Amino acid sequence: MSRRKIIDRRHHCKLRSKQRYGYVMSNRAYKRILQKIIIGKYKNISDNLVSKKDQYPNRLYCIVNYANIDFLCVYDKFENQIR
Repeated sequence: MSRRKIIDRRHHCKLRSKQRYGYVMSNRAYKRILQKIIIGKYKNISDNLVSKKDQYPNRLYCIVNYANIDFLCVYDKFENQIR
């Protein structure tokens, strides 16, 4: 995967964080959320947030609590990145 693609995904996550939650996400916050997903500190989402038919294979849809905010995250298991 190219470095540009990783930066674009990180930028996308930061932008969505500001839009959805009003939280300005730093690179450090992004990395910590990613680490929480990797070590399994997340909650599974309910079907009313993202239906099974709309979910892609090899992606984990979860809720990660960080800075007292429950972030809805989509983690690409194959590419090891938040989308």
